[in-house]
Amino acid sequence: LDANGNPTGPARNGRISLAASGGNVWAVIARPTLGNATDGQLLEIQRSTNGGQSWAALSIPGAMANVLGTGGQGQGNFSNTILAVNSQTLYVGGSSASHIWTSSNAGGTWTDISVSGTTGPYAGNHAMAATSGSANAQLILGGAGGVYRYSPTGSTWEDLNGTLAISLYSDIAVSPTDYNVAAAGTQG
Repeated sequence: LDANGNPTGPARNGRISLAASGGNVWAVIARPTLGNATDGQLLEIQRSTNGGQSWAALSIPGAMANVLGTGGQGQGNFSNTILAVNSQTLYVGGSSASHIWTSSNAGGTWTDISVSGTTGPYAGNHAMAATSGSANAQLILGGAGGVYRYSPTGSTWEDLNGTLAISLYSDIAVSPTDYNVAAAGTQG
């Protein structure tokens, strides 16, 4: 903020997702949609240790910039993309090629726990939850490819879909003359 309390630096009117634990608050800020190639990408992660009264930008690896996706994906496809398991353990994920990042020191350093192929989550992550508040809590991830569980003790992903039928609907319409008739379009 400047001397008058006004924000300084790059525009921060992109989508924001928040997480809180142990007196800390983290904000994941996506770049605003302005018609640029970087629209929706991760702009920054900020941390407050006093309930949001003041904020400080965290250092993030350059490779983490695309975690929310590109071309505006971070504006629409990220809900619950930051999860604070406790005051030290964080997860950040989005829509970009299944990239999930974790920090075990309140955002001081980050590790990419992404996987390739069919052994982990599909791109388009929308929801995260933890099995407990401990540092060894398992991460439950839901998104366009279903539900997955990450174990930090073994650094492994497990597909929990089983017989769960997964479809991502991109549009749906109901007949204006017969409400029992609908049409829907799915992704893929």
